[in-house]
Amino acid sequence: MVEVSIVLPTYNRAHVVERAIDSVLDQSYKNWELNIVDDCSKDDTQQILQCYQGEKINVHSHSQNKGGGAARNTGIKHSTGEYIAFLDSDDEWLPQKLEKQVAALQESNDKVIANYCDINKPAQTHSLSNILSNLRATLNKLDREDPVPKEGGEGLIKYMLSPDFSIGGCSTLIVDRASVDQVNGFDERFPCHQDWEFLARILKLGDITFTDEELVVKNYTGNPTVEKIEKAKELLYDEFSNEIKRAQESGYDIKARNNFSLARNHMSEGNCKEGTRYFLGSDIKYEEMVDVGISYFKCFKSHTAF
Repeated sequence: MVEVSIVLPTYNRAHVVERAIDSVLDQSYKNWELNIVDDCSKDDTQQILQCYQGEKINVHSHSQNKGGGAARNTGIKHSTGEYIAFLDSDDEWLPQKLEKQVAALQESNDKVIANYCDINKPAQTHSLSNILSNLRATLNKLDREDPVPKEGGEGLIKYMLSPDFSIGGCSTLIVDRASVDQVNGFDERFPCHQDWEFLARILKLGDITFTDEELVVKNYTGNPTVEKIEKAKELLYDEFSNEIKRAQESGYDIKARNNFSLARNHMSEGNCKEGTRYFLGSDIKYEEMVDVGISYFKCFKSHTAF
């Protein structure tokens, strides 16, 4: 019986998809199947995938582009394993990734239904996006007595819905198959933040644990447009309105925290005016304005101003 089904969606990734597939073939853990879903690529992706088709690797193709959520759901539909792991086609796994995560799940108590691992990040540049991302992480530590937990269950949802808790993308995640079926997979309406939305629903069913090792190489090959990010956040606000209201009542403002992220997204696209609007609606404190001002000065120097 297959123990781990791997779902790998891809779209126009002919230049990198082989790297992802090869990282699966190099796994020390061998009891897996790989379901690759080509979401109607227009480049040479399909020709490359056919070279890998075999006993353990199945290639499924969409006749029209449906998006990442739909592609993952197609992969889930064709999966037979006890666990489902996800791999984005621009990322890669280190050889012991599956072995260590399967062991972590099997050694956990019955409440644990998912596990994620740390990521190996590419070298940071001095772009505005990275400046503000690093600043956000620093401020998160300053404005909270207790750090955001790395493991848990439903209590993590409020952090998942804000930029304060991240699993580093779907490529780090392995989940009990029965739980994936219970939440009906991914919500195909989401143009991005699909891992946030999916995991928030998973956390209503059980706990997630953390394997504190960099077992995934995260390769950034492009970011969604700010329009897609705004749409995804609005969908999150609507779907999890009750959770957001409870968090707000407890003094944790999810929308304000997301506004800082949206400010960063707009500023990275050179839209300083819209970025400033979101920034003014974020949760930054007055005593931290000096550091923020320095970052914004760098933005205005490198982007078109108002």
